[in-house]
Amino acid sequence: MSRRKRKKVPVQPLEGITGKFRRYFLNSLLFITLSLILVSLSILILVVFEASEKKVATVIKAPPPEVQSALIKKMGKIITDKPRAEDIPSEIADYTEAESVLELIDKPHAKPAPETKPEETPVVQRPQPIPLPPEPEAHKPEPKPVPEVKPTPKPKPKPVPEADLPKLAIIIDDVSSELQMQQLLATHRRLNLSFFPPSVTSPETPHAAKKMNFFMIHLPLEAMNFNRPQENTLTVQSSSEEIERVIKGIRKDFPKARWINNHTGSRFTSDLEAMKRLMVVLKKYQFRFVDSVTIGRSKVKDAADYVGMPFLKRDIFLDNEPDVLYIKGQLKKAVEMAKRHGYAIAIGHPKRQTIEALQQAGEILKDVRLVYVKDL
Repeated sequence: MSRRKRKKVPVQPLEGITGKFRRYFLNSLLFITLSLILVSLSILILVVFEASEKKVATVIKAPPPEVQSALIKKMGKIITDKPRAEDIPSEIADYTEAESVLELIDKPHAKPAPETKPEETPVVQRPQPIPLPPEPEAHKPEPKPVPEVKPTPKPKPKPVPEADLPKLAIIIDDVSSELQMQQLLATHRRLNLSFFPPSVTSPETPHAAKKMNFFMIHLPLEAMNFNRPQENTLTVQSSSEEIERVIKGIRKDFPKARWINNHTGSRFTSDLEAMKRLMVVLKKYQFRFVDSVTIGRSKVKDAADYVGMPFLKRDIFLDNEPDVLYIKGQLKKAVEMAKRHGYAIAIGHPKRQTIEALQQAGEILKDVRLVYVKDL
């Protein structure tokens, strides 16, 4: 048997082992150093965060007790109320805000008149009458029987022909969905529904309007208080090209539409040049305009005369207050206006109270004829 030659393992020199140990030692020392630095930074950040929290806690003070109770009531109302979509700012709000702005402009230094207490009138004590003794009862003869006379029935007044009744056009603004349209049609009243142009919040208005015999377009215009403008709202800076782009799109979406009224618009309708630009484009695309009168200084009539278009305007708002009795009272006022002038235009909104008041207004509306705006 041949012996295998054993391979001699070379003995590493002592210096190689020492160098490897030194390298491991240095890496471990570097790792420990980095860990200590990270821990120190974490502690420092935590200390700074706690100090800032304490500082904020010391700055914030608790509100007074009456404010706390009001906040608690408000939070309770928010929790108990049913969730609903955010209300769209209406022409009523725009009209109120615009008029308040104009009052501040017109009377910047007006001071409230000092209150004057009414003069107190002295109370004069009247002498009490002396009671008289009762008179003796005299013998009264028995009354003779009076023969019964039956009243002759009065002839019933003949009903006035509907064609001779004064006209009342009720415009319902802010219609943005088919559901609102169905609720308004369920009142069985002849109403002028004014639809928003299609947008993110009202995408189905062109489809809903196709089912209507007559409808209007509710065009968003710039308001004095311009906090939440609708999509494609025209402003006083809008050029004729921009106005035409919007109106051309409306004509494409609503081919049967002929009448437009303004949504908000207190700033736009009070600017004559802006209204002239709009009226020129409306006439080109065969639209007529009804002024919602969101400001007392409206220039719509002047702009309509400029292009030779007929002019109609709102006479009364119906639902300044969301109360059924109040809305019925406004309907009575609208009827009286129609009787005085031959016709009147009222504006309401698709609120629950407005719909309820219209359903109950048969007796109020019996002396007028509800018509579409085109019939005026």
